[in-house]
Amino acid sequence: MLQLRKGIEHLSCIATRLVGKPKQGTCPCNIEDSLFSPEGPATSLFRHWTFFISEGSSGMRALFCLSLILAVSLLRAEEISPSDNLIVPGKRVGLITPGMSAADLEKAYGAENVKSGDLDGPEGSTIPGARLFAGTERELEVIWDESGKGVDLVRIIGTAWTFENGLKAGMSVEEVEKINGKPFKIFGWGWDYGGSAIIEEGELAGKVMLSFDTGEAEIPDGLIGDVELSSTDPKVRALKPVVSPNLSLFMGPKA
Repeated sequence: MLQLRKGIEHLSCIATRLVGKPKQGTCPCNIEDSLFSPEGPATSLFRHWTFFISEGSSGMRALFCLSLILAVSLLRAEEISPSDNLIVPGKRVGLITPGMSAADLEKAYGAENVKSGDLDGPEGSTIPGARLFAGTERELEVIWDESGKGVDLVRIIGTAWTFENGLKAGMSVEEVEKINGKPFKIFGWGWDYGGSAIIEEGELAGKVMLSFDTGEAEIPDGLIGDVELSSTDPKVRALKPVVSPNLSLFMGPKA
C-alpha cells in the first residue's frame, strides 16, 4: 500500500508538471520542475522512468506506463501545425512567438516563405524586417527589434488570420472596448497617427496595435490632429469608426 501511495503521488507530480504549475516537494523522487527545465520533457520523463525501474513495484511501473502514454498525448496536443492561422495576442501568431529570429522563422515556415528586407515605416520611413507568404491570404510582415535579431512586431496583411478573442477589422469602438474589458484612448484623425488606439489597460494592452477609420464621415474640428480622445466619447462614437485592416501584434519582451 505504501508503494502504491508513493506511485500515485509520483504520477500526481508528473501531471502537475504537464498541465500547470508544479508544487514543490510533492514528488517522491525529488525531481523538481523538470518538465519545465532546459533539459526538456523527454529527458525528464526518462528520469522518472529510471526512478520507477529502480524503486517501484510492478504495479507502480504499470501506472507509470499509463502516465507516459498520457504525457505523450498531452505534449502532442500542444504541437501547432504550420498551417495554423490563429492569433493569440501576447503569445503567438501562428507559429511565431515573441523574440523569434529570422532563422527560427525559416525553420518554422521554410526559407522560401520568409523574405527579409526593408518594410514601410511611419512618416515615409523604412524599417528592417521580413515578409512572409507574400502575395497570399497568409501574408505577414515582421519587424525586427532594436538588435535586428528578434521579432518585435507582426503586421497582419492577409485575410486568413483570425484572433482567438474575436478581434477583427471592421469592428466598432464599442466592440473593441468589450473585448478589451476597459475603455481606451484614440488619437484624433487627419494626420499620420490619426485614429490610432492607445490601449494602456485591459486585455489588449501591450499586445495589439490598431487604428480606426471613419470612412467618408465629416470629422469635427475637436476630433482632428494630435489629441487624445476617449473611446466612450459620444462625439467619437457618433462618427461610427471601425477597425482598419492590417492590425499589428507586439511580440517583443513586453508582449
